[in-house]
This record gives sequence, C-alpha cells and structure tokens, in this order.
Amino acid sequence: MTVTLQDMSMIFGFPIAGQPLCLNTDSAGWQAQMTDMIGMAPSDNKGKNIAAGAEYTWITDHFKNCPAEAEEPMVRTYARVYIWYVLSRTLFSDSKGNVAQWIWLKALSVFDNRWSWGTAALAYLYRQVKNCSLQVELCSNMT
Repeated sequence: MTVTLQDMSMIFGFPIAGQPLCLNTDSAGWQAQMTDMIGMAPSDNKGKNIAAGAEYTWITDHFKNCPAEAEEPMVRTYARVYIWYVLSRTLFSDSKGNVAQWIWLKALSVFDNRWSWGTAALAYLYRQVKNCSLQVELCSNMT
C-alpha cells in the first residue's frame, strides 16, 4: 500500500494536473529575494546550521497577525507567508523540523500559477522516505 497522486488530490485537495513544480534550488541571494517578496528576511542564519529559509519562530514573531487596516498587497503577503508556514510544517518539513525552507516560499511567488502541488508533495514524500531508508541502512551497517 502506498500514497498515490489520487490520494494527494482527494485527501489534501492539491491539484495534480497543471505545470510541474520545478524550481531552481540554488539558494544564492535567497535573503534578498525573500525581502523583495515579503518585505524582510532573517538577518543571520550563519552559525545556526540552518538551510536557506526562516525558523518557524521568526515567521510567527514577524507575521503572526496581519494589521486590521492592511491594504490588499500586505494581506497577500501575510497570506503567502501563512501558506508557506503551513506547507513547510506539514508536507515539506526539513530534517530538523524547525525551518521553513526558502524554496517553498519561492514557489508561492505567483498565486495564479496552476502548479501541480500534489505531484510535488508526493515526490518530496518519496524522497524523504528514500533518504530515511538510506540513513537506516547506513546506521545498521555501522553496528
């Protein structure tokens, strides 16, 4: 028994038809790009051994409540950050479970694109299972 594309569509409501979600994973300049998209970025991840992205605590500290008088562009920014936060915590979490990876915010740069999110989520899930299996195999070989 395995998770299928139909499951991604039926359970999560993700579209499985549409453009493939293929992103450049190069993280060079990610902080500047994040600032352009949402108005700010974590100032210093160096020394924390964090992937390109923001710790969940940073996101909640800066985007917990959208101001009541916010105009549409700001509301869109808060919505984009919220979706990024939810996707990163549930389907696309990092190995440490404390960072929202920049790549998923980048994918949300255009709300109107018809990405096949179900395909991306399933591929990510399978990659994580494979990586976990490799780590278990490596650990068992060491003992």
